[in-house]
Amino acid sequence: MVRRSLWVLLILAMAAAAFGRDYDFRLLTYDEVNKLRQSSLVDRIKIFDGVLDRYGDQLQHDIQMLNYQKMAATANDLEAVMDYVLEDIRACTENEKLRNNKVLRKFEISVRRDISLLNGLQRALPYAWREKLDPPIRKMVYGRRQL
Repeated sequence: MVRRSLWVLLILAMAAAAFGRDYDFRLLTYDEVNKLRQSSLVDRIKIFDGVLDRYGDQLQHDIQMLNYQKMAATANDLEAVMDYVLEDIRACTENEKLRNNKVLRKFEISVRRDISLLNGLQRALPYAWREKLDPPIRKMVYGRRQL
């Protein structure tokens, strides 16, 4: 019985390694998840660049419409997406060949632009809601420093 359960665990671990990382369909669109699963590390960074831009636009729209509850939910989703981004950034910085890649430099510039956008949006919020944007900003700053 123990031997059979070990085999089942081994098969499940191999299946998880074969399919790569599980992405949350609540955070990413179906097309983005399919592209992320099929892409190389550098191509995933390009896809995440578009995802971060989409979340920035959504935050900006929520704040303009004075929908602060939705803004807080979007900020939480952005923070969760940043966990995926930070994993890929870590993998890129560990690889000697990818450290000085042109795509990573462009992504660093894009993250810097997104950070300044979020800082501006945070200043536009009422004081009671400003702290909701702190976690994604902190993760973006950390990711940028890693690049």
